[in-house]
Amino acid sequence: MFSKSTIAIGRFAPTPSGRMHIGNMVAMLAAWLSAKSQGGSMILRLEDLDIARMPKDASARVIDDLRWSGVDW
Repeated sequence: MFSKSTIAIGRFAPTPSGRMHIGNMVAMLAAWLSAKSQGGSMILRLEDLDIARMPKDASARVIDDLRWSGVDW
């Protein structure tokens, strides 16, 4: 059972292997809207598990794309 003091936290954890695509953006927006509608916040966690395929600036690209979209974390 949840107490009234439970804080909603949304999480988005893309693998930074390139630019964000529409599926990434929809997932982030759904988590963001859910958390914000409950007075919560978001956590961005970059899953850099496949470093061999990860372009050098992939994490920065993900962050730039998310900033462009207007979501905050």
